Amino acid sequence: MEIDLRALGPGLDAIACQDEVQVTGVVESLSQVEALSPVNVDVVAAREGKQFTVDGNLDFTVVYRCSRCLESFVRAPRVPFAEVFTLDEGAADEAVHYAAGGIADLDPYVAEAVNLELEFFPVCQPSCQGLCPHCGINRNRAACNCSESRVDPRLAILSDLLSDTDSE
Repeated sequence: MEIDLRALGPGLDAIACQDEVQVTGVVESLSQVEALSPVNVDVVAAREGKQFTVDGNLDFTVVYRCSRCLESFVRAPRVPFAEVFTLDEGAADEAVHYAAGGIADLDPYVAEAVNLELEFFPVCQPSCQGLCPHCGINRNRAACNCSESRVDPRLAILSDLLSDTDSE
């Protein structure tokens, strides 16, 4: 998505822009993301002195795989978006981006905002009980009869030290 910042001048204070941006590589690089919709970009570009602000929101839908129970679920976040551009290459720095030829290319900044919004360990619901580590059943759907008090066989000898029968 590109915005021609040169159009903002004495007669035009702001430009409203809406478009869809396809963020590529997310599904392939993140195992917890099963699908990502195109990002709906709704921004307003405005001139503020020698700089141009681009403010708005990003809306998209992401299908995650729960990190506890491995079930798929959907979230639709709304991400605030704000970037600053300049036409002067010498004035650009980490916070102010250079708009080569007066054209602000928003695609890399949209991709960055989406990637920062994605959950690293998504959970379908806060009360998700996950999978049983012994039998693998989804504990949100059914209960299992596995014993929760299994002791690592390498450490089983230590449990004898804590027994009450040998305390005297």
